[in-house]
Amino acid sequence: MCVQQVGLSKVNGIVCVFGLLGLLLSLASVAGNSGTVAKEQMIVSEHAMSMQKIEPPKQAEPIEQTMSPKQLMHPEQVRQELEEIVSAFNQHAQGLDTQDPVLVGGFITFIANRLAQHWDPRNMAIELLGADAFDAVSRVEQQQISARLEATFHRYAFEVVEEYRQSPMALMGELIPADEAGLWRVKIRAKPRILPALTGDLYVKVTVSGWAIVDAGYAGFTYVSLKDGGYQRKFERYGVVGLLAWLDEKNADFFADYCRSPLANVMPATLVALCQPVL
Repeated sequence: MCVQQVGLSKVNGIVCVFGLLGLLLSLASVAGNSGTVAKEQMIVSEHAMSMQKIEPPKQAEPIEQTMSPKQLMHPEQVRQELEEIVSAFNQHAQGLDTQDPVLVGGFITFIANRLAQHWDPRNMAIELLGADAFDAVSRVEQQQISARLEATFHRYAFEVVEEYRQSPMALMGELIPADEAGLWRVKIRAKPRILPALTGDLYVKVTVSGWAIVDAGYAGFTYVSLKDGGYQRKFERYGVVGLLAWLDEKNADFFADYCRSPLANVMPATLVALCQPVL
């Protein structure tokens, strides 16, 4: 959680900003380290036997790379929809009791029906691993990696909803026109519990089929630029199995309490599957 990372480093700022919309985790392990190498190898070995348990979620169509400007959604419409999502997120944050299955279930429904419609795990996997590395693995492995990032996005959303209970988030200004990479940008401001207010950037890809948040920035850095090296080193050292084990361990640790009854009854099956040993 953002509150655990006391200090105003650029890394911590990006985590808080990116988490604002359930998008992408604690960046305390930017280099991709999660314990000792021996521990990682043990996790990889154990995980290889069980990784097929988790079914990948249905993925949205990949974000189109090129579109005629006439086909794109109008920026004002995109911003309005984003404003509505931020407002709904604030309402959940202020009223959520993480021990109440009804309220947790409502937040899960909000994530599935609103928030998840505007993130793209496959696109993020490509950005973090690199297109060549992602294309080199099988289709099933691509789906597995995307599924783990989907679970990670859920973790972000829960981490941040706990962090911003009394401090509503707010968009600032209009969408800034697309850059050379075709991404629009909008500023978002929030106040963590014990840190000064943070203002960061959300990077939005707009297509004929809609829009998706594909990155977040703070103090001149972006989430992808800080995280891709860790993901790539993990992938190169331990392969797909090791990458999945690393993400599963982080997500299972966070959702352990949520995976117990009665909360387990309202959690997505992909998250409950991570926590089978604690049921």
